[in-house]
Amino acid sequence: MGWIAGSIVLVFLLWRFPRYTIIGAACLLLIAGVGFGLSILNDNQNAARRRDENSKVELIVSATDVHCTDPQYPIWIATVNRNPFTIASITVHVSANKPDHSSVLYDAYVTSDRILKPQDGYAACWRLEDYKLVNGTIGGHSPRDLSWKGAISFIEKSD
Repeated sequence: MGWIAGSIVLVFLLWRFPRYTIIGAACLLLIAGVGFGLSILNDNQNAARRRDENSKVELIVSATDVHCTDPQYPIWIATVNRNPFTIASITVHVSANKPDHSSVLYDAYVTSDRILKPQDGYAACWRLEDYKLVNGTIGGHSPRDLSWKGAISFIEKSD
């Protein structure tokens, strides 16, 4: 119902004071446009800063026997913080496909709350999500036979 009252007021103002109403509406639209532009600019700067911070974290994802010998924890994820700040937690997007194939057979997010000071690193063997496994395999393939990739999804800074 508020829009009806607003419409009535706008029609009255246009009828009684057309010049000032149009100038006022143009000023409001200009202020809204500037605010929207500044909001978009701020979002772009924040996204660029996050990409820069994510790129300063070294990440290795592997499923070789060298690092992880327990078949229940076949995925090795190693991170090194090259940022000037401490990381409270990190979320990694992990995916796997058959070598020389593009179809993704496994796709999950792994979050570690290990605190990483600048230049610190951490590596651990991780368990695969059970609901994505069939008899310990992914699409009929052992995790060790797949090509694994990782990408930093989210970094939480420490206070």
